[in-house]
Amino acid sequence: MGDAAGIGTEVIAKSLTDERVARACRCVIYGDETIFSSVLRILKIDLALKPIAFPRREAADAHVSFVQCGDYPMSHVHYGEMDRRCAVNSVGYINRAIRDALSSKIDAMVTAPINKASIRRAGLPLDGHTDYLAQESGTKDYAMMFVGGGLRVVLMTVHIALTVVPERITESAVLAKIRLTDRYLKQWFGIDKPRIAVCGLNPHAGEEGMFGKEESERIFPAVQTAQSEGISVSGPYPADTVFNRCKGGEFDVVIAMYHDQGLLPVKLLAFDEGVNITIGLPFVRTSPDHGTAYDIAGRGIAHPGSTTAAILLAAEIAERLKRPAKPEG
Repeated sequence: MGDAAGIGTEVIAKSLTDERVARACRCVIYGDETIFSSVLRILKIDLALKPIAFPRREAADAHVSFVQCGDYPMSHVHYGEMDRRCAVNSVGYINRAIRDALSSKIDAMVTAPINKASIRRAGLPLDGHTDYLAQESGTKDYAMMFVGGGLRVVLMTVHIALTVVPERITESAVLAKIRLTDRYLKQWFGIDKPRIAVCGLNPHAGEEGMFGKEESERIFPAVQTAQSEGISVSGPYPADTVFNRCKGGEFDVVIAMYHDQGLLPVKLLAFDEGVNITIGLPFVRTSPDHGTAYDIAGRGIAHPGSTTAAILLAAEIAERLKRPAKPEG
């Protein structure tokens, strides 16, 4: 349910009224039922919630079930304001969902937005969903992938200053991301031979060393090694053209070197429907591509498109993983 003072509860409630969601999956909400029910009343959404304790066993006959969790039962929230109860509870919702995902009680996890500043103010050791999910599941090799607007984009680096990015772009790091991307496009997206494009770091992908040597000394050698392993990867390409080529169907995914390089095209093309996926985890996890939006929380105007897309993509991947694997050769 995310931070209850933000828009997470609202966009979940709106998404659950979408017929595509009802057809795709049975939803189990982890959160505070009192707060969620109050949002349903505000939005005038008639939705029956089935309280449960064991998702795999009890959720079979209900479109929407509810797992009550969190350290602080709440009767109300002040929307758009940082609240220690909301911060602590949002982490509690995540912890319970992780536990159930690792024990296969749920098939996929969709995380509504949390507020990092509120969590830090509450003194909790969590800077964001992605790293925390990896930490709690013992995952060392993982990455953010964004899907939307006809693009799939994997990020080499995420929330770090641009001055630090070049030192993180090492040959071994790029090679690891290429291998991870190839593996998960096969497993989660059903693409037999993923076509991977790798972005350059510098303008014009370095222009043969005129604008930087990261491409020739670190990125290209990693691409060559991956190619020798049978991975269909190429680059580095200039960032100002490669996303358009991907959208046109030439590639299945682009690996971007830093956060804004990869997120700008996705948000430009799919601002209300972009989805964040964590590849590398032992369970499926998606999320809407936006934050808690405190500035509009509680007003009933939040757009549910990104959350709906996140639920549908999680259900699609989970369903694909249930199918028998194709025989080799």
